[in-house]
Amino acid sequence: MKLLFDENLSTKLPNCLSDLFPNSLHVRDVGMKAAIASVKIRLRLRQIEW
Repeated sequence: MKLLFDENLSTKLPNCLSDLFPNSLHVRDVGMKAAIASVKIRLRLRQIEW
């Protein structure tokens, strides 16, 4: 299983867990930090609207 680690987690996790989860990445490795922040903001706004 391949994992994508959140920006709030250590960037060292993919390497530390590579024997259990090979080819896993951190969001910084794939340039998704800003995209994930944007999704989090949109989800939070939806929660407020309810």
